[in-house]
Amino acid sequence: MAKLEKSIEIKAPVTEAFAFVVAEWEGDLSFWQGGVYDWEPSERPMGDGFVVSYLAKILGLGYRIEMSVQDFQANRGWTAVSRKGPETTGTWRFEALDGSTRFTYRLEYSMPLPLVGGLLDKLLLAPRWARIIDRSLEHLKILVERGTDR
Repeated sequence: MAKLEKSIEIKAPVTEAFAFVVAEWEGDLSFWQGGVYDWEPSERPMGDGFVVSYLAKILGLGYRIEMSVQDFQANRGWTAVSRKGPETTGTWRFEALDGSTRFTYRLEYSMPLPLVGGLLDKLLLAPRWARIIDRSLEHLKILVERGTDR
């Protein structure tokens, strides 16, 4: 499995950063800067069992993925595990730091192309996903620190 982990410090209390990201999950995940399209959340409130379906698309490859939230802890984070589509796990963690928040996103995924998947991922996909995640976290930081949902 490929693994990517990125963190960012957000100058806002953990309760604000957490509430913002939960609202995004329940809405349209608009802070995300590419690679994720057609975000379709379930109608239940965010928590264990919350389901989201989306299209993961990068370098012309697109996969429909359905994720289920597990281990939800208010103001601490959650894990989302794929139920349909390529094997994927996303971990969203929030850590309080003297009035600020350290937000860490970890992505683990398997390439569905058996023989060339690992090479394709290492050379092309992983670097692209890393850039998308970096941009997304920077965008999240701006939005939360500005105190707006857009």
